[in-house]
Amino acid sequence: MRFPVTAALLAAALAALCAPAELLAYDRAAVGRGELWRLFGGQLVHWTGRQAAVDLAAAAAACAALERRSRGTAAAALLAALAAVAAAVHWAPPAFERYRGSSGLAAGLVAALCTNLLITGGRAARALAAVLFLLFAAKLAREAATGAALAAGPLPETVAVATGAHLAGALAGAAAAALAALRRARAQREGNRGRPIE
Repeated sequence: MRFPVTAALLAAALAALCAPAELLAYDRAAVGRGELWRLFGGQLVHWTGRQAAVDLAAAAAACAALERRSRGTAAAALLAALAAVAAAVHWAPPAFERYRGSSGLAAGLVAALCTNLLITGGRAARALAAVLFLLFAAKLAREAATGAALAAGPLPETVAVATGAHLAGALAGAAAAALAALRRARAQREGNRGRPIE
């Protein structure tokens, strides 16, 4: 299989669509009772169909593009973003009682892709990555200022946009991609040391 990381992400999302959302959604009280799967399950269920479509399309597209460049980086970014969003939703202010959505995960994968392009890509790839980073920063700023989701469409009135979760996912994804690139560069340097000079 050419894209196993992306396939695993889509399989988990499809499985979540087949399960009752209330069983998977993040719920602070339920997590407090030991239902720890909700820390991650909440990132696979959504408030609306449009939110699900936008979030999952962005996450899958970024994951596939990153995986095409480096499967290990895609896996690391996916796991780092999942963990960072779960931590942000549960521990960082504001305290969410309930959470649903893959937007933080998508932010992590987009940021990882951009970071990978900035470090390892050519001139055109680096320019594209810089533009994507600027657009993402503008999206975060607009959502923080208005409290409304930019692409996911209208959400239920009681639902707030989790800008902190988006930022946490993006920082974790970018860090995972940067560390992977540094490890790869170090391995290449060490591999070149043993080669004879021509």
